[in-house]
Amino acid sequence: MRGPGGPIQPAEICSDAGVPTFGSSPRGGRPCLEVEDDGPGIPEDQRTRVRERFYRMPGTSGHGCGLGLAIVSEIAEAHGAQFTLEAGPAGAGTRARVLFRSAAPAGEV
Repeated sequence: MRGPGGPIQPAEICSDAGVPTFGSSPRGGRPCLEVEDDGPGIPEDQRTRVRERFYRMPGTSGHGCGLGLAIVSEIAEAHGAQFTLEAGPAGAGTRARVLFRSAAPAGEV
């Protein structure tokens, strides 16, 4: 991933969220993108609110204005994809997943 000054490092994206891991793999024949971290996580009762524009969880430190997850949510919706937030592995951190619609069979658009 590149920004105006060169490659964007994962720590620049998720500095308060712990160490991020990025991945993509098909799930049930559907393209899937995942990002998870080992940070403090997003409590279940906040997972809907953090998708709202400009919302930041109380007590959140660091940079940002609360737009990142709102942007992901709106882009996923525009593409007919499902965007989910859940606890990371073993209940630590957060896993964000975008699950796209099934790809069209070869030769179809």
